[in-house]
Amino acid sequence: MASVLMECFYFVLTIAVGFFLKRAGIFKKTDGDVLSKVIVYITLPCAVLSGANAVAISPLTLLLIGLAIACNLLLAGLGYLASGRKDPKTRAAYMINGAGYNVGSVALPFVQTFFPGAGVSYLCMFDAGNAVMGLGGIYSIAASVASGEKRLDLKRLVGTLSRSVCFDTYMAIFILSLFHLELPAVVRGAASMMGKGNAFLTMLMVGIMLEVKIPRDEVRDVCVVLGLRVCVNLALGCLIYVFLPIPLLARKVLLIILACLPASVAVVFTKMCGYKKDMPAVVSSAALGVSLVEIMGVLLVTG
Repeated sequence: MASVLMECFYFVLTIAVGFFLKRAGIFKKTDGDVLSKVIVYITLPCAVLSGANAVAISPLTLLLIGLAIACNLLLAGLGYLASGRKDPKTRAAYMINGAGYNVGSVALPFVQTFFPGAGVSYLCMFDAGNAVMGLGGIYSIAASVASGEKRLDLKRLVGTLSRSVCFDTYMAIFILSLFHLELPAVVRGAASMMGKGNAFLTMLMVGIMLEVKIPRDEVRDVCVVLGLRVCVNLALGCLIYVFLPIPLLARKVLLIILACLPASVAVVFTKMCGYKKDMPAVVSSAALGVSLVEIMGVLLVTG
């Protein structure tokens, strides 16, 4: 237990360092955008490649991918219902920010630290399905709602996914696994070296981009979206941990993933749907604190 608390403390300390350096004027919030590009285009794909090399395609793989898609669709649907009679753009914002899991920025650093190897493989299996929805699927559905269209724009979905480095990385892993191939040793070594910086850079970026102000006219929207995510994911986590007949380690990893805040691209996708307020950024910041508490609880309770 002491080692778990110390590792969690290091993560929180790194976030605090980023936040206070921003408050001191050493970093600007825009520096977080630069770090996010380094993470998305370099350290995150490398961490995934080094941790999930030669993932075996099995019924469990398909189950976790399907589970990720189902969880995203459930949360997006509940977000749509929770938005009630609001305007279409706000309903789309509820869907986008109610669904999705920021696996790379939150879950992966913890899983890398506490459950390396097989734990990262389980995470990647789930995140392959999560990437399909969080990096394009939910946005395409929400954009149709925002514009009043009645059909899903498949061209928009394919285009969005194809431009995602994380999604392309998962597809490369899937293809390698399908043909029982492994990356060359030099590629694995380079990916391992670059991927080791992912946890630190991610936590530092989170601290730099952390916001604590909530616009008064958006308090209700923030509370509804955040409450929806927390309550539904807690319920899903309990059901999965107790009833899903998969390895215990996989269930622990899923509990960590379900505690994650929305995907970082949720803010961008929400703006692309025409929603101009600050609710997405505030939800992400508030959800971060909740996520860290929940993940620490998971690690302490499940060992």
